[in-house]
Amino acid sequence: MQNPARHDFTVIIPAFDEAPVVPDLIRELRATFARHDLQGEVFLVDDGSTDGTAELAEKEAAGWSHFKVLRHKSNLGKTEALLTAAEASSCSYLVLFDADLQHSPEEIPRFLDKLDDGWDVVTGRKVGNYDKRAVSTFYNRLWRKIFDVPVSDLNSMKAFRRRTLDGLLLRHDW
Repeated sequence: MQNPARHDFTVIIPAFDEAPVVPDLIRELRATFARHDLQGEVFLVDDGSTDGTAELAEKEAAGWSHFKVLRHKSNLGKTEALLTAAEASSCSYLVLFDADLQHSPEEIPRFLDKLDDGWDVVTGRKVGNYDKRAVSTFYNRLWRKIFDVPVSDLNSMKAFRRRTLDGLLLRHDW
């Protein structure tokens, strides 16, 4: 099968009080899936939102059988959202995508193609103006200094093989 990652993946979207962006997010995801013939699933993890994020997501994604909303009763954080969705997914490839559209859904097929090329982890980086740039720059520099790891954007979009995640010890309190 050509490009197996395009048929065996879950896009994981942690969301906390993201109702204002949900309509655009789902519209852009649906368009990308159709344009690139992507057959994966999308799990939006509502992380204790109080603004109706989950309900709006279900309404906007009505009729899209590959879209599912998972819910946390309280805000547990991005790592817990990732773990919740990974446990609910049986796919071989996972894509971590922010709800705020700081990355384009058009990047998803590019990331999946890199996984098909044999990469275990694919990470992006934000370019141009974006919220929290100063904090992000400081955090990334600190990480490089402390751990001597050449990263440019720790909080960017990521894709990885499930087996890579299965081999990591992710604490539930991160």
